[in-house]
Amino acid sequence: MAQHQDTSSQRVSAPVLRWPREEAVVHGAAVHFVWEPLPEAGASYTLQVAADPDFADLVVERELGEAREVLVRDAFPTDGSTFYWRVLATDAQGNIHGADTVESFISGSEAEAAAHPPLPDVEEELGPVAELVKAAAIEVAADVTDAEAFYEAEAEMGVEHEGIEAKQILGVALATIAVLIVIIITLFQVTDRAARAAYVAAVNRAQYPELREVEAEAARLLGQYEVVRDEQTTYRIPIDRAIDVVVNEAQQETGRTYSSELQLRAGN
Repeated sequence: MAQHQDTSSQRVSAPVLRWPREEAVVHGAAVHFVWEPLPEAGASYTLQVAADPDFADLVVERELGEAREVLVRDAFPTDGSTFYWRVLATDAQGNIHGADTVESFISGSEAEAAAHPPLPDVEEELGPVAELVKAAAIEVAADVTDAEAFYEAEAEMGVEHEGIEAKQILGVALATIAVLIVIIITLFQVTDRAARAAYVAAVNRAQYPELREVEAEAARLLGQYEVVRDEQTTYRIPIDRAIDVVVNEAQQETGRTYSSELQLRAGN
């Protein structure tokens, strides 16, 4: 097939590869390829599937005209091999687009493909919930405005106009989204608090080692007996015991009754 490289100054966007993508596991005996065509009319498409990302080892090459999907049967093994695919689009001027847009998939057995379903669905880029909310919103707009454009949008999406039911669906969907947002915010706050507490604990352990040493030495000096200077028979005693000694001596000298608590308050 003769191909002309695109040398125009304005490149046309390449076909968007919808399925399979991102190494999805599919049944190799029947692989359904789906893509979005170029916005320009009259383009024709060629599917290429290779065993390598450089497309040196082509496994499938099919000219498909203006089709935007194709089912390829019995072309791939079901042993978990990885394949790469792209769609070359030839516009009306004969320029080729899409050579650099590549997706991949894993060709497995039917059971393996069933164990790895696509999420979200290939036909719904944002997932079925988003499509449901979108359809319900269009129906509500049609009820409120009675505009023909919204009824046409419903028809394009395959939605049957049901009136109040759609409003209920939209309300439930929005309420569910609000609940999910609250849950996410709560989890974020809890996680943030835990992270901050862990950080503070780590800082307290890791920083200011000299301060920790000074505090430990001070606690030792205030809480134990120790000989200070042997030649002068000087001793260090715990601070609590020292307070009791001072109080007793003062009591003996004055004949008054003291308590350690009174002595401490008087000293303060």
